Amino acid sequence: MRILALLFLIVFSASSAAAQNSSSPPSDPVLGARLVEGVATAHRLWLRNASGAVVAFDRSNGERRIVVEQGAADLLRASGRTLILKSDGASPSRFSVFDPETGLSLTPALRADALGLLYVGPDWIVVTRDALYRSNGGRWRRQAIEGSGRQLGVRTMASTPDGSIYIGFNYGEWGGGLWRIAPGSSKMVEVRKVDNNPCHGPLAAECDPITGLVPDVDHPGCLLASIGLSHMLSHGRVMRICGDEATLVFSREVDALPGSIEAFFHSTWPLFGLAATPDGWLAIAPGKVFISSGGEVQTIDMPGAEPFAGIQVSQVGQVLILPTDVNWGMSLSGYTPMLVAVTD
Repeated sequence: MRILALLFLIVFSASSAAAQNSSSPPSDPVLGARLVEGVATAHRLWLRNASGAVVAFDRSNGERRIVVEQGAADLLRASGRTLILKSDGASPSRFSVFDPETGLSLTPALRADALGLLYVGPDWIVVTRDALYRSNGGRWRRQAIEGSGRQLGVRTMASTPDGSIYIGFNYGEWGGGLWRIAPGSSKMVEVRKVDNNPCHGPLAAECDPITGLVPDVDHPGCLLASIGLSHMLSHGRVMRICGDEATLVFSREVDALPGSIEAFFHSTWPLFGLAATPDGWLAIAPGKVFISSGGEVQTIDMPGAEPFAGIQVSQVGQVLILPTDVNWGMSLSGYTPMLVAVTD
C-alpha cells in the first residue's frame, strides 16, 4: 500500500508540475511553439524550430520574414554573420552553409545526414553521426568518426580553442549526455562523471539531457554545460568541461513545500538554457533565473514577458527568454524557457 501511495504521489506531483507549465503562450504562425534555438543581435532576432523553419524578426518594430520554410538543420552567428545549415529539400538531403542576408551559399552542397554546424576558423564543420566534413568554401573534406550513431533528439554543439568538438544530446526522460571529439581523433567519446548510479550524476548519458554549451569565461579553453529534466521529479546542474574532465559547478534544490514529493527526493531546479556573460553565466529554470558573477550565484524570479511579434519575450541583461515546448515532447515538463544571447 505504501508503494502504491508513493507512486500516486509521484504521478500527481508530475501532473501538477506539467499543468503549471502547460498554458499555451502565443507563438509564431510558421514556427509554432517547438522552438529549438535562436540568434540575436541588437537589431535582429532569428529563430529556428524543430521542423527546420527559420524566421527573422526586426527587433525595432517586430516585422517578420520567413527565411527558410523547412530543412534548416542549424543556425549560428559567426564572424558577424548569421548563417544557416540549409537543406535543398532533395532526398537524400544536400546541405550547404547559407547566408540569409545575401541569399548565397558559402559552401558546395554536401549530401549527408547533418546533425549540426560549427565554425572553427577558417573551416565550416558539418557534424554527422559517422563523420566530420570540413570546408573553407571549397570542396568538403571527410573525416570518419567512431562511437556515435546518435542522431535523434535536440543537439547542442560547441568547440574549444584546442580544436575539440563537443556535442550535447537532449533526449528528455531518456537522458542524452555529452560527447567529445578530441583534436586529431577519429572517435566520439562520452564525457562522463558518475559514482555507482549513473542517475545520481553528476554527468551520464543515461539520465542527463544537455540543454546548453557555452564558453567558460572563468576558465579559458573550457566549456560550461547545463543539464535539465522535469519528468516525475526534476534535476539540473551546471558542469565545467575541460577536455574529458567534468566538474560540478552549480546545482540548487527546488524550494519544495515540507513533506512534498520534491522535498522528499531532493529535486533540483532543471536548467533548460545557459548563456555566457562577460563575467560569468546565466542559467534558466521555469520561473527562476540563476546569474553567476565572480563565482557568486544570484537567484531572481523570471521577469514578466512582453508581447513581441506574436511571441512572449522576457529579457535579463543581454539575454532573451522565450517559451518553447521542445522539452515537452520528451518529458512531462510542459512549456520551458529558452535562452537567446544577444551578440554584436
